[in-house]
Amino acid sequence: MAVYHGSRFEVEGTVLKNYNRLDLPASEYSRSVLRNGVKGSSDNYLLGDLDVVIPDGITEIGEFAFFCNYEIKSVTLPSSVKKIAENAFWCCRYLKVINFGGGIVEIGAYAFEGCEELEEIHLPQSLKTIGRSAFDCCGFKEVLIPEGVEIIDCNPFCGCKNLESIEVEEGNENFCAKQNCLIETRTKKLVAGCKNSIIPLDGRVEEIGEIAFFDCADLHKIVIPQSVKKIGRRPFVLCKNLTVYCQAVQPETEWDKLWNLKKGVFFKRRHKVVWGYNQS
Repeated sequence: MAVYHGSRFEVEGTVLKNYNRLDLPASEYSRSVLRNGVKGSSDNYLLGDLDVVIPDGITEIGEFAFFCNYEIKSVTLPSSVKKIAENAFWCCRYLKVINFGGGIVEIGAYAFEGCEELEEIHLPQSLKTIGRSAFDCCGFKEVLIPEGVEIIDCNPFCGCKNLESIEVEEGNENFCAKQNCLIETRTKKLVAGCKNSIIPLDGRVEEIGEIAFFDCADLHKIVIPQSVKKIGRRPFVLCKNLTVYCQAVQPETEWDKLWNLKKGVFFKRRHKVVWGYNQS
């Protein structure tokens, strides 16, 4: 079923502020979600059954516009949309397809967090900014950062357990990818990794960012090169099978106190660390 525009869109100016769910009693809606099946209504809609087409002329998808919407299966954006705001599609659990259109400049923080069935993304060439944890816990296996991207906040792909390939389009002056590590070129900061990442040992990484490898459960080994002088908070948290090998013999002064945190904040379980590691 395709839904275009009409009473279900709440628009303020050119900003889509809200997309109204089907008119179901709260008890029916909750029960249908718990069953993970057909909603309890005479309309007999399936969860994740709607293909939504945003009307041309909308310039922004507002904060929480599709928040926890379990109806939508796919969304198509027109080229007039320039911004997807924070939490816009937060926890749209059954969203499988997002067609960005050709105009997106900014994807806000947590915009697609929890879209577990989003198994493929094609970021548009127009994109300039990707916010913090924008695609947290999504289901896709690979990502290509377009040439024009200028700003990437704290790991936008954290919790993407299926992610196995990170690439950056040739010609991007701000970011590069090496051995499935996303690196900010100017600062030499490793922004994001995945289960297949190997940190380059050639000196191009001097900092490991906050939550850079968050929840990479299938990452078993990581070697931190001598060149790394700074590590942010909790880069390896929830990497439950990880052993960390450090070429250094002790932590550098700018390594965060929780740099090797494995799980928990109060109990502070740590990863096994091998110091003075020589790969040869």
